[in-house]
Amino acid sequence: MKRINYILSFFIAFTLIACSPEEKDLFDDSSANRIEASLAQVNEVLLSAKNGWLMKYYPNANQKYGGYNLFLYFSADGKVTAASDVAGVGERMTSLYSLKQSAGAVLSFDTYNSIIHFFASPDSGVGSIGTGMEGDYDFTVMEECTPEKVVLKGTKSGSLAVMTPVADGVDWDEYIEKIFKMNDIMQEYPAFIFEDGSYSQDLTVSWNRLVITQKEDDNVVYTYAPFVLTSDGLEFYQPFTLNGKTFTSLVYKDEGEDSYLYSPEYPSVHFIPDYPLNAMFVNNVWYLSFSGLGPVGQGFWQEIIDANSPVGAEKVQYVGFEPYGEGVLDYVWYTNESGFGFSDALMYYELSGKDKVIMEYSGYMGGEYKNFIPDGYATWWSIMLFMSRKQTYTITAVDDPRRPTKIKLTQDDRPTNTIILSKEPIQYPFIN
Repeated sequence: MKRINYILSFFIAFTLIACSPEEKDLFDDSSANRIEASLAQVNEVLLSAKNGWLMKYYPNANQKYGGYNLFLYFSADGKVTAASDVAGVGERMTSLYSLKQSAGAVLSFDTYNSIIHFFASPDSGVGSIGTGMEGDYDFTVMEECTPEKVVLKGTKSGSLAVMTPVADGVDWDEYIEKIFKMNDIMQEYPAFIFEDGSYSQDLTVSWNRLVITQKEDDNVVYTYAPFVLTSDGLEFYQPFTLNGKTFTSLVYKDEGEDSYLYSPEYPSVHFIPDYPLNAMFVNNVWYLSFSGLGPVGQGFWQEIIDANSPVGAEKVQYVGFEPYGEGVLDYVWYTNESGFGFSDALMYYELSGKDKVIMEYSGYMGGEYKNFIPDGYATWWSIMLFMSRKQTYTITAVDDPRRPTKIKLTQDDRPTNTIILSKEPIQYPFIN
């Protein structure tokens, strides 16, 4: 409502001005000149970084996906060249940028750039279906705008992005390769144990965030510490406090199987990698297949095969679980059959210990489920029955217990209900 009132007030003001019999220049020369000079000054700062800028960019209003590294080089002809740690090494994309006045200077990447606009694309493949990561391509230039540091604020998300000049002699691709190596390391660690003397705290990793999960009465409370990867560790979006100690960044210490993260300010305090299977389950995408289900699940899936649905079970390309939000998983069906797309159902979850997950169907289903299932809700409900009521599953690794590519869920009070999940996509799961 506030936004509507804001727009309405400007509309009324504009109408009154338009109806005024006296013509008046709303922006006198001195005001217009000041705006032009301000934008020129910002542009001068952007052009001052001869080896470009490193932007630490956080899409999403809540920094839900953590932060990412963008390299940006601005040229005097109004072009910007971008590279990032979500694109391949050596990949570049050049597009146009502009500066405009809108309650302050706004830096706009206003022509399409696949690297920059990836974070704002609704179909990037990352984030919620139809919205993506909800990033920005227009940024308000904040008060701190110098050749040493530029602070930006996403006009849509409100997230802050900090740009610092890339030092002369630093090769973009070499730096990105270091980020990739650090990313590979972090991908190995689904969780950490924070150890400070006798104090310890479990943390999980969700996207580029550390997450603390705590119970207060009957409520589950989550505390987040979004971060961006650096060449030797990670840097937090804002200072992060644990056990009275405040951390702005962490450094990776390679000690083989005994590696850990630490802050040079507190060298005796360690973030030690941990491998809880339930955290691996809820923070990754896992795929199902008919052959990977126990007799309970196979019985319900057989109903779909026998129902001769409009899509046809043999045309369903993928079925899997993927992270949707803290405490929520998305159970998704995909097909590229023309006009059908996807269908999904949200599952609530709680973690118990390090190898148990408690799941319950939320009651929400979306997408084109009626195109998959001829009688709509009834048959869809029968599919969900093997995980509809609140159920506790014990998770075991099928292969490597620290880095499993397959895991098995077994319902505690119904051991014939088992689900084997694979990190590798399984095409056409009803016939595999």
